Amino acid sequence: MTRTTKNKPTWSDIKRQIAKFDHMGLLGFIQDLYSSSKANQAFLQARFTLNSEVLKPYKAKISRWV
Repeated sequence: MTRTTKNKPTWSDIKRQIAKFDHMGLLGFIQDLYSSSKANQAFLQARFTLNSEVLKPYKAKISRWV
């Protein structure tokens, strides 16, 4: 069922497309996201706990305001 009446895709629409990727396709997609912005790099590094320093600026801001 393709949604053509909606103006904006939903997460379900995106998830359905991602489910079609094979392993290499999914890795390529994530690589594209990673290389597209510093924010994406920081998110992926934090999400996979690759760089504990990536959260340091956010922890400092929280500490300052608490």
